[in-house]
Amino acid sequence: MSADACYSARSSTRAQVLKAIKRLTLSKNSSEQYNHDDAVKYFTAIKRVLKETYNPGDPGHGMEKLIDENTPGLPREHPTNATSTFTITAQDVLTMYQQRAAALNAQNLTTNVQPLITDRTEAQDHADRLNQQNQAVIGAKEGATEAIVLQFGRDITDSVLKTADGVDFKGIDDYHLYDVVQVCIQGADRPATGDILSHLLNIISTRFDFRKKITNNVEALRAKTARLHTYGVNMDETQIALISSRMSKQRQRRIMERSSKYPSKPSGVGTTTHTYTMPHPSPLSSPNSQQQMQSANSRTHRLQTRGLPMQ
Repeated sequence: MSADACYSARSSTRAQVLKAIKRLTLSKNSSEQYNHDDAVKYFTAIKRVLKETYNPGDPGHGMEKLIDENTPGLPREHPTNATSTFTITAQDVLTMYQQRAAALNAQNLTTNVQPLITDRTEAQDHADRLNQQNQAVIGAKEGATEAIVLQFGRDITDSVLKTADGVDFKGIDDYHLYDVVQVCIQGADRPATGDILSHLLNIISTRFDFRKKITNNVEALRAKTARLHTYGVNMDETQIALISSRMSKQRQRRIMERSSKYPSKPSGVGTTTHTYTMPHPSPLSSPNSQQQMQSANSRTHRLQTRGLPMQ
C-alpha cells in the first residue's frame, strides 16, 4: 500500500460523510427554530451515518464512536483516539508486535511465540494502513462538523468551535464532536414542565398489550423512558421493572377473574354440549287422557260381550 493513500483517505472520507449527512432533514418553524425531540432524532440519524462509514480499525462500529461522550479503554493507536498529527512508524509496529508476543509467552511458558511481523518492510506497510485509517477518522470528524454547522448555524456551534475569546477557531484536535452535538441540543426549544410531567405520568400508568410478548412491551416502555432522559429525568431499570411487575400482576388477576366467571372446559372435550330432556306427560295426568282411556275400555268391553274381535 502506498503512503499517498494516507493523504487521500482524509479528504475522500470527509466528502463522503458530508454528503450523507446533508441528505438528512431537520424540522424547523418559520423562524428557523427547532424543537428538542427533532434535534435528538437528527443526531441519532447522524450516528447511524457514522456507523455505516467504513472503518477497518473498529469492525462493527464504523465511525459512530466519534459522537460518543468518551471511549474508555481504547489503546493509543486506536483510530477513534487518533489526532491529525499522530503518525505510526515502522518501529512502532515492530515494538507493538514484540510486546504482544512477550505477553503471550508470559501467559504460556510451554511454547515460544514469535512476533507476527519482524520484517521492516512489512512493518512499514502495516504502519501505512494504520495511518490511513487514522486519517479517515479525522476526515469523518471534519465532514460531520461541517454538516452540523451548515444545519444549525455558527451562532450555536461557535461556543464549542471557537476559542474562549471568540477570536479564532479551534483545530480539529481541540474539540470533541460530542460537545458540538450537546450544544446544538441545548439550543433547541424544550417542552413545558407540565408536558414533561404528563409524559412521566403516562409512562407510570402504561398498560401492556398482552397480545404481544412481555419483552416487546418492556422494550416499548424503555423507548418511552429514553425520551425523558434527554430532559434530565432518569428512570433506571428498577423503576421499569416495578412497572412491568405491576402490569404482570394485573394480567394474572384478570386471568383468575375470567377463570372464575367462565369455568374451563372438561379435559378431552372439544366443545361443551348440553342435553335437554323434554318432559312427557303421564297418560293419566290430564282430564282428556282419562276420558280417552274410559272410552277405550268401554269399547273393548262391548266387543267382548258380542263375541267380535277387538280392533
